[in-house]
Formats: sequence, structure tokens, C-alpha cells
Amino acid sequence: MKINKFVLYSGNIIAILLLIVANIINSPQISIISLTILLTFLVVFCFQDFDEKLGLSLYFASMVIFLCARPIIFFWIKDEKWMCGFFTEEFIPAINAIFLSFVCLALGYCMGSRKIKIKIGDFGFARYFADEKFAINKLRTYSLFLWGISTIIALFFEIQKMRYAIANGYVSLYYGYENPTLAIRALIMSRSCLFVALATNPPAKLAKRLLVFSAIIPFIKLIEGSRSEFVMIIMFIFFYLYTYRETKPENKVTYKKIKPVLIIILIVFCGMPFLYAWGFLRVDRAYEMKSLMDGVISFMTEQGGTFNLVGYAVRYKGRLPGINYTFGSIIDRILGNNYTSFTVEAAMNTNQFGTVMTYLTKTYNYLNLYDGIGTSYVAELLYDFGYIGVIVGNLIIGYVLYKATRLRANSTFFQAIYFIFFYYVLTVPRASILNPIAQIISATNISIFIILFGISKKRGGAQSYGTNEEKT
Repeated sequence: MKINKFVLYSGNIIAILLLIVANIINSPQISIISLTILLTFLVVFCFQDFDEKLGLSLYFASMVIFLCARPIIFFWIKDEKWMCGFFTEEFIPAINAIFLSFVCLALGYCMGSRKIKIKIGDFGFARYFADEKFAINKLRTYSLFLWGISTIIALFFEIQKMRYAIANGYVSLYYGYENPTLAIRALIMSRSCLFVALATNPPAKLAKRLLVFSAIIPFIKLIEGSRSEFVMIIMFIFFYLYTYRETKPENKVTYKKIKPVLIIILIVFCGMPFLYAWGFLRVDRAYEMKSLMDGVISFMTEQGGTFNLVGYAVRYKGRLPGINYTFGSIIDRILGNNYTSFTVEAAMNTNQFGTVMTYLTKTYNYLNLYDGIGTSYVAELLYDFGYIGVIVGNLIIGYVLYKATRLRANSTFFQAIYFIFFYYVLTVPRASILNPIAQIISATNISIFIILFGISKKRGGAQSYGTNEEKT
């Protein structure tokens, strides 16, 4: 699917010029039109050499769903709520930030594909974690063993949790159910061991079985009422199967290659209305679906509520109590901020953007433990560092996205880290920019890596175990 580069560049330039005009004459309508045009040409851009831009495409999908679907859809269906309750002077800067995010993500991704002298991937420790130093077959065996045990434990507790949610409602999980620490650790361990096993490049049949079983717990969570983990694992499965197939990818999009994409789109399209309806049923509320398209639009606009956070970053600029929200988790750890969740003290004394925003905009729901609007890295960067922060942050994410999706088979150790990173990076549009790193360096993950790679390290030179490049 080759489109003349001149057409692509012209479309992007038109979108940029329209955004400039929107800022000059204070027109929120033109700003939305400019963002729509930009997204249209970015879709075309992604389908050019789709294999090369798979990671960017998935991230863009997450960005659209969570950050800008609501205002765009409401605008084009002429819903009066399309400005999401913001004034013009708040709405346009929010659109500016999202517009810049998309542009800089694409630029950062392109930077990653160029031979720029920025080395990322081995962090200078490649010689310590080279595959020659580990018995890869043993590593795969041990990781599968621990994955099986931790999955069974996590599954046991998740079934208990599901029964509670069905009996008492999804909301009751926030204030009436205490998830055991063992259940949380087991779930993290199960996920990490899965990524280590996949990083050893197992046979195709084994990899597919692992991926199918890995979706069981997220599916149970979906029944409980939580949708995010199920969506994340489905996107990761699609990424893995599409990227790590036996045939070498070509740079040309064919029907055979695009067929899995179309199937996934169809499944997602048909599933959106039912996921939206389940959001009502899980809290014992009635919902009448007028049509399949109505359900899709409702789902997209509900998920797109994260856009409000970017608007709030403009509205409350310089007026919030936190020191810095982008690096809030680090600052809170240094300062020892450990307040009880859903309290006024937590909202006013921690550096969690989502916490203070929920308290300020949904006080009743916050104090009664019913609701939380989460956070967004775009909102945090915009509030803390302005447009410069949005530009730099997204350039970095785009660059790292390219490297994380293309660097493979260099080292099993780093490939496992890349899998963990990519799994969590898809949540960043509705999370902190440091969330993937926080997951990688969590105590549980570090312990798992030390155990698995420690017991799989070769002793002496007489052993001859397979590597992740072996034919299986």
C-alpha cells in the first residue's frame, strides 16, 4: 500500500497549518478538524510498511481510544458535549498537546529507524547477559515450571475474586474485598515467567499454547468487570504472533499479511458494544443498545474520557499541591508518602495526578471509593513541563518503541525485558510515563530474573546447551 510521500507530507502540513489557524482565531472546531486530518494521514503512514510500524500502530490505537476518541466522535456526530465541558481556552491547548504527541511519536519512531548514534538495548551490560553464558533450554524449562505453578496459584485466587464480584458487584472489589499479597505476587510472577519463556524462542506450537493459557486470567478479570488487562494481553498476543513468525516479514502489505489485522479489527469492533454494555451490567445498571454502531460509539467515547485529564492539566496549571507528577512515584518514595488511598490526605500530599484530579472533579465518588479517573502521561507532562515536555517525552517514547519492537535475538535476557516493557507501554496513554519501568524494576520481577537466570547460568565450559537461535 504505497502512497506518494508528497501526498503524506502535504496532508500532515495541512493539519499543522489548520492547527496554527485554530490557535490564532481561537477555533476549537478547526482544532478538532486538524487532529482528524492528522490521524487520517497517520493511519496511511502506519500501513506503509506495516511490519516496520506495528509497535507504533498499536500504540496509536491505544492513544486514539483513550485520549481523543471522545471529542472527535462527538464533534463529527454533532453531539453538543464534544468540548467535554471545557472552555475554548482550555480545549485548544489540550488538543495541541495531543496533536504534538502524535507527531512526536511518529518522529521518534522514525528516528529509531535511522542510524542515529544513540545506543539502546544492552545498556552496556551485553557481555554479562550474552546467551552464551546461559543454558537457554534450562532457562525455558525453569521459566515454564514457575509459570505453571504461579498461574495455578493466581488462577485459584482470581476465581475466588470473580465469585465475590458476581455476588456483590464489581464496585465492591474496591472497598469490600482484600486481595491477598500472594495472589498479586503470583500474577506478576506468572506474567514475567511467560515473557522469559517466550524470549527463549520456543517452538511455535508451544508459544501459541502459552499465549492461549495466558489469556485465561485476563478473561476472568473481564468477567469480574475489569477490561484493561484483557485488552492488553490480546494486543500483546497479536504483536507477538505477527512479529515473531517463522517467515521473514516483507516490506509490502498483502492481503495474506493484512488478513490477521482485519480479523482482529472485526473482533474488536464487534466486541466493543458488549464490553460497554458489561460496564453497566457489572454495577447492576440497565442498558439498552440501540444498534451495534451505537454500542461502538458509546464504548469509544467512554474510554476516551482520559482526554479530560489533559484538559484538567490546562485548567489547573500551577494550582495543584504536588511537586511533580511525571516523576511522582519516585518523589513519593523518596519523601516516604504512604497515605491511605481515597482520603483527602492522599489527594493533597502525594504526587499522583490521577488521585488529586479524581478528588477535585469527582469528590463524592473519590471519598466513597467508587471511582477513579486514572492518569495520563500527556496530562502529567503538559502540567509539569508544558509543550516542551510533551514534545521531548513523546520523541523518547517513539524512539524506544521502535527499538523495543525491532531489537530481537540479541539476548534472551533483554528480549524478556522488552516483552515486559512493550506489554506495559500500551497502557501509558492512561498511565504514568514511568509505569513500564516501574513494572520492570519491581521487587517481584527482579527476584524472578535473578532466580531464573541465576540457576540457568552455565558453570564451566563443558556444557553444550541450546541457544535461542537454535532450530526448534
